[in-house]
Amino acid sequence: MLAPVSGEVFLDGTVGAGGHAEKIAERIGPEGLLVCADADPTMLTLASERLRRFPRAVMVHADFADLEV
Repeated sequence: MLAPVSGEVFLDGTVGAGGHAEKIAERIGPEGLLVCADADPTMLTLASERLRRFPRAVMVHADFADLEV
């Protein structure tokens, strides 16, 4: 279970349409940073539209398996 708090940094490695990411962004607030990755550019577009009100949600076109964390 995730329990994000204000100011944290999160990586959503399979953001999809951004539903879970939206809830995380709401909890980490403007002080937090949310990095959203997906291999599918169409899904990144959907997530970007959904998360546009969160300026610190960053979209990255990448496959989760290739991310170095």
